[in-house]
Amino acid sequence: MTLNETTAIQLRLLYLCAAVLIVFIVNRFFFPIRRDKLFQYNLRSLLQLHDSYWEMIQKELTAYENAPVSSELLTCFHVIYEECMDYTKKIPPGFRRNRLEHLLITLWHMFSELEQLYFLVHTGAVSEEEKPAALSLIAAARKNLQPAWDRKERISLEREPEFQNAEVSHVFRKYFKHAGVVMKYAHELTGLQSSHGIGIVEGETEKGYKRL
Repeated sequence: MTLNETTAIQLRLLYLCAAVLIVFIVNRFFFPIRRDKLFQYNLRSLLQLHDSYWEMIQKELTAYENAPVSSELLTCFHVIYEECMDYTKKIPPGFRRNRLEHLLITLWHMFSELEQLYFLVHTGAVSEEEKPAALSLIAAARKNLQPAWDRKERISLEREPEFQNAEVSHVFRKYFKHAGVVMKYAHELTGLQSSHGIGIVEGETEKGYKRL
């Protein structure tokens, strides 16, 4: 017996949410994990949820029947996001806290843009002729979701989308633009640190950073 693709996606989401819940319970009641390690795990989980949402959009473009977005996906994202924000609130005000909050807000924007894209695809804003181009962009986004994304490739993708529906082009561009911001946070997303304990990226100083 085989599962259809939509059910398989929903099961993967359920497993991810269950894993996050188990880690939270174990950390809270049994074997406390260092908060910074848990924060890095939660950040990677947020990226995994982005990938799952892309998969749902991909399914919506290719399936003959609608692929409804699982409520577990939305709930799981918001729960993990709030857990991450709670971590940042315990950091003394300053550069590091501002930087982490900036990263989280950017990931929030990107998730909102995925919601917009899903709605646009669901309502037929992408024509049959444009679906191959949309699927190509989605494949590139999923392949390069981690911060190791090649900068030139990301910039080319930001300029590339041209759809009949201007809103579709706009949302794709916004997502890739925000992806460029996330690329600057490899230290936080991979757990690597500079000799100063945190990486300072282009456009940032210890006195401030570039807003979205």
